[in-house]
Amino acid sequence: METPNTVTCKNCGNIFTGNFCNICGQKVINSRFLFKQILIDFFEATFNLDKGFFFTLILLLTNPKKVINEYLSGRTKRYFNPIKYLIIIAGLSALIVIATKSFDKNLDVVNSISSDEISSVGLKIINFMKSYINIIMLMLVPFFAFSFKLFFLRTKLNYTEHLIINCYAFGTGTLIINIPSLIFTFINGYSHLQTVIGFIIQITVYAYFYHKLANRKLIIDILAAITAFFLGMIFMTLAYILLMQLIILILVNLSLL
Repeated sequence: METPNTVTCKNCGNIFTGNFCNICGQKVINSRFLFKQILIDFFEATFNLDKGFFFTLILLLTNPKKVINEYLSGRTKRYFNPIKYLIIIAGLSALIVIATKSFDKNLDVVNSISSDEISSVGLKIINFMKSYINIIMLMLVPFFAFSFKLFFLRTKLNYTEHLIINCYAFGTGTLIINIPSLIFTFINGYSHLQTVIGFIIQITVYAYFYHKLANRKLIIDILAAITAFFLGMIFMTLAYILLMQLIILILVNLSLL
């Protein structure tokens, strides 16, 4: 029963004392929302020294084994959620890609071809990739998780646990890739190197993460990471082709009805 010194949680209905619910962690909010409060909540969630975005990022760079092992063992409150971590980085990366026009620079070969030689379908695919680059990045992760599970069986982790690792690894690698992307914005004539450097960075981060977890010889984990990385891309490409063929088949059948 609620007393003058207790509060009923608006989230789970628990009766407690203090500013935070001891069951679900909901903060007591009795006033109307103001813009400054939204900013305060954002910075608290992002820069929180115990479980914020940058706290998790720094630990992933310095000690990924600690973060992953503790998260997988159930100590999740201390770290930033892996899916939210990946989504934030994917959104930030998409903004940087748009601002630096790095996607267009990496299509120099395509742009050198006359528009008559590019099919309308090809142009639509290119425009689709430019518009949904962040979603495409997110779609890679489930395929990477599957391929890394195949090549790191000794870790005895299930698919979902590999998916969590991949959210952290792919997000961290993608964030680092933004550094050369920004540098190449001010350097002309070297945009073709950006993709190569991006692959190297992403594979290096994966090899680093999984080497810390698997604890095998470094060269073995590097080769396994390279193979798993490209196999994941092949899996996604095949899935995309099959999906497109299925959509085309459905549209053709509908047009015949």
